[in-house]
Amino acid sequence: MPELRVVIVLLDFLWFAAGRLQGGAQLGGRRHLVREAALRDGLLSGAAAPLAARYGRKGLALAWSWLATHDATDPAACRAALGRRTA
Repeated sequence: MPELRVVIVLLDFLWFAAGRLQGGAQLGGRRHLVREAALRDGLLSGAAAPLAARYGRKGLALAWSWLATHDATDPAACRAALGRRTA
């Protein structure tokens, strides 16, 4: 049987969209967790580091990705979603 390996993605592009509630869950509205240094440090140490420590050396991950995005080919859309002005 072939060995299962996964691509671990830490964030989804929709985190950076305007926040909204759907079915009692908040979708989007999380860009401040990446833009603000102290919150970003908390995200890295509280989420990314434990995932890397647990799965990083087990051979499970084929690859790691910081951000899953369907707009990766459109840099202006990515900058706009992050709240940055395009040049």
